[in-house]
Amino acid sequence: MGVASLKDRKNPRFIKRYPVTIKVGSKRIMGFSIDLSSSGLAMSSKKSLDLGQKVTIDIKAGRFPISLQGNVRWCKKTTRADTRKDGFEMGFEIGARNPEYVELLEKVITELDLQQTDQTYQEDLHISYETRWQFVMDYEKNIKSNKLFIPTIKPFQVMQKIKFTMHLLEYMRILHAEGTIMYVVDENDTKNRGKPQGVGLQIDKYRFGDDALMKEFVKKAGGNI
Repeated sequence: MGVASLKDRKNPRFIKRYPVTIKVGSKRIMGFSIDLSSSGLAMSSKKSLDLGQKVTIDIKAGRFPISLQGNVRWCKKTTRADTRKDGFEMGFEIGARNPEYVELLEKVITELDLQQTDQTYQEDLHISYETRWQFVMDYEKNIKSNKLFIPTIKPFQVMQKIKFTMHLLEYMRILHAEGTIMYVVDENDTKNRGKPQGVGLQIDKYRFGDDALMKEFVKKAGGNI
């Protein structure tokens, strides 16, 4: 078995405990999640697996488990937080993300954001990016120039001021901003011109210092600020 050193392990984005079952053939390893994102997850368990091993991951976050395919990226010996006994922490890279898992990530970061953000900030609209590359591409093409298109069927008016957020599901962070609606693509536009419904925004300002955080994320992903 290969065990990665502590320095090889990425810092968790946050801690959220859900029961996790790892399946490899007839073998089952039980534990709890300690880190979640669109690219992978980490868990605490009594047992470990070989690096690179392909697994099925079941996350119990509701009535039915969310099932994902992945492989073991890292593993380290540790003391388990729930029992204070020796155990392991393992990180898994996720293959295809199903809608149920994406919905769980949205729920988790929204709950976390509500705990940390000024309660007077109430968003009117949000856009989600499942991967860092989707976000960087939109940043370099639009956001960098203070413009953004958000798909939505909600009714808005041109020149309307709104508060909106960007959900970065690989970084598991929410960026907060305010903007002005410059144009609206409605149902008729969609039928006649084939464009998706939504609104085009001018980004007026970021809240809570999130402009600096955004540039940090873009830089980490290799994008151009």
